[in-house]
Amino acid sequence: MYATKKTTPAPTTATTASGASAALEAWADAWVERLPLEPDAILTRGRGAHLSRLAAAAPRGLIVSWIGGQGPPVRDGGQLLVPTLEAFGALSRHLLGAGLEVYRADPRPTTREQTTDAARFEQVIAAARREALVEHGTLSQLADQWCDNLEHNLPRVMLAPSMGDAIDRLHAVPVLVAGAGPALATVLDKLLAHRDRFVLLAASSAVRPLWRAGVHPDAVVMIEGRDCTKHFAGLPSDALARVVLIADSATHPAHLMLPWGRMVFFHGAAGCWLEGWSGRGSIVPTGGNVGTTALVLAWMLGGRPVLAAGLDFAMSADGSCYTAHSGSTVPHALGPLGGLVRAWDGGTLPASAELICYREQTEQILGVIHNEDPAAEFLCLTARGARVAEMRLDASGQSLAQLPPLPRTRAADALLWPPSQRTMLDRGPDRIERGRRTVMRSLERLSNDPSGPHLALALAAADDLLLRLLVIPGLIRGVDQGRPAPEAARAAIRLAEQRMERMSRRAILLAERLTRP
Repeated sequence: MYATKKTTPAPTTATTASGASAALEAWADAWVERLPLEPDAILTRGRGAHLSRLAAAAPRGLIVSWIGGQGPPVRDGGQLLVPTLEAFGALSRHLLGAGLEVYRADPRPTTREQTTDAARFEQVIAAARREALVEHGTLSQLADQWCDNLEHNLPRVMLAPSMGDAIDRLHAVPVLVAGAGPALATVLDKLLAHRDRFVLLAASSAVRPLWRAGVHPDAVVMIEGRDCTKHFAGLPSDALARVVLIADSATHPAHLMLPWGRMVFFHGAAGCWLEGWSGRGSIVPTGGNVGTTALVLAWMLGGRPVLAAGLDFAMSADGSCYTAHSGSTVPHALGPLGGLVRAWDGGTLPASAELICYREQTEQILGVIHNEDPAAEFLCLTARGARVAEMRLDASGQSLAQLPPLPRTRAADALLWPPSQRTMLDRGPDRIERGRRTVMRSLERLSNDPSGPHLALALAAADDLLLRLLVIPGLIRGVDQGRPAPEAARAAIRLAEQRMERMSRRAILLAERLTRP
């Protein structure tokens, strides 16, 4: 998929600035001589003449260098100077995740300050490799299916209420999010004892363990692109009649065939171009996993506080990732990019690269929420999972026990939304057409970028997730088949344009029928 390379240069005794610069250039020349292939990109740090030496090894590629400081990245021909580590890490992840030939060139530090910088550089590259591995696997395996699912789901999605209609619907009501991590089993009795004090949003994999314990969810959150109806196997035929499905518009169509009380949709990356139809607030960051998605939805609904149980983001001591009866069997091998993570109880737990990434994404998203809403409160009720920044631990369950019972009418009934107050005439096919044109212009921009569509795509801004979802699977396939990256990217963009035209035209036809007087 990608390669990284780190070399150890010979020690230098240069003490003058010019001597240090000459030694750095000599290191770069020696590093270039050992390159096995021409890179699409080289990740390095610092300023200086060594950048031009590295650039000579990648005449059609890009040198991305972390230089420290603040401000946006600055492009200078084939060099991209990136002041902040955060931006450097994101760019590194995108380059690595696109399946390009990427190498790491990290000169040996000669001062204490450089030693500190080298350690930070190493940490960011390690995190980028881990995140890129997860993104690469997700996009190559599921991106096409998400688009197929969305196209199939369009009639239901365009008729149903969206999360934009549901913001603050549960104002100041406690909302509990249940995942299917092993720790869920430790609090089932507690949840049952206080079931009348919160609205319960559950991941689909948590429904059966909850049901077996007598804890019935009010809503189920689903983002899975693959068929996960097995999560509901064995439930009574009427078990879902009073349950709301809150689903990503690109979830598997089989999930929509179950007998839900109501369905409400939001858009992830695949459906974000439909925001004009669905309304503001219909795009929800998922962090790549259903637990994070449910936390965001609970906050959007107005939950105060948002409680969490079974969001472990780690394996148990015996290596399992799910509680009993969840129906989930997806393995999470520790792998070379996994490791031990800090647990809430002060110990450590093993976690795969995927689980580490999901937790880090959750922390970033909750951090954004806290910046926007400092009063937002996220409490974890289970002490056996990985510690999550931006959350507080309440292993005793005291906060749960102190909640007053909800009114007899149950605030959860508010989840059974009436139809949206916005009429079909408030929407109109022109809103979908604007979304289509925006995506098509972006694809055209990528195709014509002078640095090459493969690099333009890898360097796309974080809010261009749809472009990456549409194009990167084809780019990965083309590179794996031995095609040059620019050629593979252009072919992938042509396919993406065809897919986008087909999806959007279908949506526009549906909109025209729905808004016809």
